Amino acid sequence: MAHYGPSIFYPIIGNSHDQIMRCAAGSVRQPVFLINGAIASLPDGGIPQQATVALLDDQEHVVTVELSNSSAQFSQSHKDIAVACALNGWLQVKQ
Repeated sequence: MAHYGPSIFYPIIGNSHDQIMRCAAGSVRQPVFLINGAIASLPDGGIPQQATVALLDDQEHVVTVELSNSSAQFSQSHKDIAVACALNGWLQVKQ
């Protein structure tokens, strides 16, 4: 069961959902994707339409995105990944 601690929602710039998820996955120790609640691999073609994609690390929530939503839900303990995504121009993060 995934643990969702306190979260922060950051606005996504453009259609950067896939880039954010791939960047975040490369920054955590044991990345696991949940697509609509089921463990799956992130498709090469990007995030599926109408799908909610969550990234976990050791059962701890890292980030959740869905194409129909213009914000990403980051765990407060992973602000560093959000800042890295902001530096790449994918998120708006205000400290």
